[in-house]
Amino acid sequence: MKKVAFAALAGLSMTTAAHSADLAVASPTLAMDAAQYEVTTGWYIRGDLGESLGVTPAVGAATIAVPPPGDPNTSMSPIYGSSVSKKNTTFGVGFGYDFGFGFRADATFDHYTRLSNSYSGTVICPYGATTVAPGGVPAGILYDPTNTCTGLAQLSTMNNVALANAYYELPGFFGFSPYVGGGAGLNFMQATGSLGYTKTIGGGNYSADTTPAAGTPAVWVNAAGAPITPAPAVTFGNQNWSRTFSQTKTTMAVALMAGAAYHFNQWVTVDLGYRFLDADIGNPASNVSHDFRVGVRLYAN
Repeated sequence: MKKVAFAALAGLSMTTAAHSADLAVASPTLAMDAAQYEVTTGWYIRGDLGESLGVTPAVGAATIAVPPPGDPNTSMSPIYGSSVSKKNTTFGVGFGYDFGFGFRADATFDHYTRLSNSYSGTVICPYGATTVAPGGVPAGILYDPTNTCTGLAQLSTMNNVALANAYYELPGFFGFSPYVGGGAGLNFMQATGSLGYTKTIGGGNYSADTTPAAGTPAVWVNAAGAPITPAPAVTFGNQNWSRTFSQTKTTMAVALMAGAAYHFNQWVTVDLGYRFLDADIGNPASNVSHDFRVGVRLYAN
């Protein structure tokens, strides 16, 4: 009797083992998810492509109506104003290590395509130094409101972000693994632009000599010889207001990420993710973006 019971128990055990093997073969995705961390070294490289939606600090030159004096070859410094909404494309590369148990980390570098804008305005720009002398006595230099120029400012910014990131990947199902993460690093924002003036009358780039003739006071006056109040922000001498500027601004950046990874096999993983990036921590004119990205991770054998 004991022999019969033992034989029955052995047969049941073999049947159960065979059934378990059938289940394992029928669930290759789950087996692949588990094997991902067993057959790779953990090292991977990655590439990302995405669209960025958010706000960036507006960049401008000095107000067009306040012409910049001095040598036109002298670069201007950009002015960072209130934030404006922008959309652009981002490209990224990186490398990292998968520690297993859902934890991984990587270092990434992302380039955001250049954002450009322009604005224009009209300003009085004296075409020369015309002496006003009521009664034959020089009173000053005529500030003629019909002497105008069109000022055009063309501006652009470009961001490059380097981050160190850490992620936690939740257990997968059917090849998909949700994940969350965070990162910190630096943003390198390059601002460039130009400011130019064109004569309304006669056209051409604006330049003039407003040096007073000998014996004429260096005072801007109207046609009647009365001083202009407040005094115009135009110096006396050679005038050429065209300028360029270029500046690289380095700021602290932080990011939060969430998404899902699809494991094709133990060597190739595709990420579909969202990233919130604050590329200028503590700046009231914040440089914030919402990035929607597609990435590929390639694991070493």
